[in-house]
Amino acid sequence: MYFNVSPFWPAGSRIPGKQLILAILVTLFLSGCSKGPKDTGFTLLDFNDTPMKYSDQINADIYIDATPSMAGFVTDNNSNYINTLSELESVLNTAFKNGTVNFFSFGNSIQKLSRTEYLNCKTPQFYSQGNTFIDSVLSKNDTKKVSIIITDLFQDQRDVNSVVKLIRDSCFAKGLDVGIAGIRSEYNGTVYDALTAPYKYTSIKSQTNSFRPFYMLFIGKEENISKIVETLASKGRLAEENVLLISGRYITKSDLNSVTKDKNDKNISIKRVEEENGTAWVSLNGDAALNCVFDLGFKEFGVYITPENLRLDVYKKEFKDKTWSGNELTNDITSEQTSITGNKLNIKLKLLQSKSNNFISYHSVISINPNSKIELPKWVNEFSSENPNSMNKPQNTLNLDKFIEGLIRGSWAVSTPKIANIITVIKP
Repeated sequence: MYFNVSPFWPAGSRIPGKQLILAILVTLFLSGCSKGPKDTGFTLLDFNDTPMKYSDQINADIYIDATPSMAGFVTDNNSNYINTLSELESVLNTAFKNGTVNFFSFGNSIQKLSRTEYLNCKTPQFYSQGNTFIDSVLSKNDTKKVSIIITDLFQDQRDVNSVVKLIRDSCFAKGLDVGIAGIRSEYNGTVYDALTAPYKYTSIKSQTNSFRPFYMLFIGKEENISKIVETLASKGRLAEENVLLISGRYITKSDLNSVTKDKNDKNISIKRVEEENGTAWVSLNGDAALNCVFDLGFKEFGVYITPENLRLDVYKKEFKDKTWSGNELTNDITSEQTSITGNKLNIKLKLLQSKSNNFISYHSVISINPNSKIELPKWVNEFSSENPNSMNKPQNTLNLDKFIEGLIRGSWAVSTPKIANIITVIKP
């Protein structure tokens, strides 16, 4: 049997059937190659961190809250507070080979201290400044330094709001990270700045839950804060589970692990998945779903993330005239189910069938929803009280939970952390 086909053979020539079939296949292959895109039109976001490069040099400013409430921490010569201050300078020298350490007290004003004057912070007489104007300390942040502020963080709601705004503008907006460590210590003194009149409080030596907490607030680069915290923890001066690091990035890696469809879903065909490129190529016969699994690496001391914290933003491009065009937000892909188990993020994406006859590319970006509910670390809730007084949680810190939540939201307002992303190409 013979056929006439052009332009592969001259007009009028006869072509064997097997050669005709081969010619048709070649034509279809070339036609498909010429029409289809060679890329996805999007660049995958890379969340993977390179290993931290710790510096051997540090310039640190240590600020001691010198207001009367702090005096109760030094009545016991062997209190956790005194031992932590005694160790702090040597910890900096241990963690970093070179650098400078400056000492300051603050309250009504900031006063620079000599090393000898700094050692006086172990005596009650040191704590004689009237008010805790921590705002003045925060306004002195330097991107080339680490500031370490030691305080009991007693603030009313008005103070919390103003301090959070100042940290957001003077720290997060400048690319600085913030760490906070809560440390319980023996206490025998008077607590000021509560919502009630000043009251006396004495902790019980054998009951650590009765100890009053003080805090080390770190402001600087994440790698320096982590190094200081780890060294303090190795010396037994703080518990790592009582540390929180607030930065613009929450994860160290985010890799696409797998993409699958529901077993009985006939509306979707997965053509190929490129895990290393975070890309899935699929065809749709109707609305369908994709089950995506990501391997995440969470930062040490970072904010705890729940599925309720996540939001999905999807960007769309269409392949027309041999090029990708557009880049608008779309609801063609939405999230149906999200869960986090260990270091795995599972998300089910619902895909609406495209009415276009062209290739469609979607970039789905999973990030933090700045307005979502924040799950605070257990220790923050344990240390906090909305109204500490002589009869109810006298050792706890006024509005600590509101302060920490404000810091986290302040960080999110400046830089919404991204968690994962995937590119999905719909073939016509």
